[in-house]
Amino acid sequence: MNTPETSAGAPAPEDHTPASEATRLGALGSWQSIVFIVLCTCGLALGLAYIFGFTLGGDRLLEGEYYWLFIGLFSAAAFIALPARAGQKKVPIYDMIAAVLVMAISVYFATNAWDMVQAGWFNLPMGVVIWLLMMELSRRSGGTPFLLVVIVLGLYPLVADYLPGLLM
Repeated sequence: MNTPETSAGAPAPEDHTPASEATRLGALGSWQSIVFIVLCTCGLALGLAYIFGFTLGGDRLLEGEYYWLFIGLFSAAAFIALPARAGQKKVPIYDMIAAVLVMAISVYFATNAWDMVQAGWFNLPMGVVIWLLMMELSRRSGGTPFLLVVIVLGLYPLVADYLPGLLM
């Protein structure tokens, strides 16, 4: 068996990064790291602006606006950082499309947050798309068992009326 060796002749330590902790951010100066840091920094700044009541353009953020922008920023960062399969080092085009799509839908929902609160406005096709993207992110971050738990808990409110006793 061929084992990599160090200059001293001892076997080199192997990289045993668990699959759940694998990212594809690369070096600090790589485009993936830069985009990830910018998205996360914007998300943190948005959180601080909302919590401390800073105004953006003279208006404070509505709760719905804040949540949708927060979801969009961190979900897009997750699509850049978390690989779909173990060992994936480069960001494929479908992950870039997913990051842009989740950000675009979140911005659209954030700009319509007032209508959503006041009139019960909803957009089912975009809602389904963002739900599917969230399910993919939960699979990437926690694996299939976590995805199954998220699906069961996410669908529970749809069937709770039909369940007996305490489950209702």
